[in-house]
Amino acid sequence: MKNKCTFLLFLIAIALICRPALGDIVRLKDGRSYEGEIVEETDETIKIKLDMVRGSGYITVPKDEIRRHIAESPQEREVRLTDMMTERGFVKDGDDWVTPEEKAARDAQRQAEDAQRQAEQKQVEEKRAPYRAQMEKLKEEQRERQQKEQDFKDRLNRSGEESSATLRDISLKLIFFVILGIIAFTLLKRYFWD
Repeated sequence: MKNKCTFLLFLIAIALICRPALGDIVRLKDGRSYEGEIVEETDETIKIKLDMVRGSGYITVPKDEIRRHIAESPQEREVRLTDMMTERGFVKDGDDWVTPEEKAARDAQRQAEDAQRQAEQKQVEEKRAPYRAQMEKLKEEQRERQQKEQDFKDRLNRSGEESSATLRDISLKLIFFVILGIIAFTLLKRYFWD
């Protein structure tokens, strides 16, 4: 029984440690409040990871100074953070919250980088243009050579067919004249030489 209770307590401790990350609001007795994720907790203090505009930081707060601790879901925290940052005049740039001026500067820098990439791509294309022209010329020459070879094969086939037809005609005429000669010779022999 004791082992079961120990095991159950162990599972509960693991579940508490491995709980999904929630956004936490820690309000102090002096009126200050910190918003972030509690990353470490001892008997006397808690350590909070703060998400700030320019990165994240950590703060350790004594527990006896805490008036109230509110845990919220990541979705609730995101909605609240968006509203708060928008009220303060920040805008979202990717995953960062920045001032409108900084976002404009980042956008201008991205546009300049895009323009530079396009200019570099254009230079590469211009360098490749003569090679492409050569490739097109070689491909055209190859097509012409293939066409000439095909024309030659067609003429050779036609010539072979014509030769076969001519040879067939000559053979038929020769056979005709041989048969005609045999008939003539037989008739002459029968009527004139006997």
